[in-house]
Amino acid sequence: MISAHWIHDPIGISTGKQLATIHDLVGFPEELYALQYPAKGNDAISMNIAQGLQAHGIANKLEGQRGLDHGIWIPLHFMHP
Repeated sequence: MISAHWIHDPIGISTGKQLATIHDLVGFPEELYALQYPAKGNDAISMNIAQGLQAHGIANKLEGQRGLDHGIWIPLHFMHP
């Protein structure tokens, strides 16, 4: 998924075996901040995306410390509970 909530130059691609749930939102009910979306990453897929972007002249950077922000984990929470 691509998140508009994470604007980075060059484009950042999350990597890692376990991706953290980032609660980068303000003013919502406390229950939302307690939710966790324990998603697993796939470094091979991340690398494939990076290489594909690079092949088309799009600069990118693998980000091993970046988890999933609310622009990603909230829709995924409903699509794949």
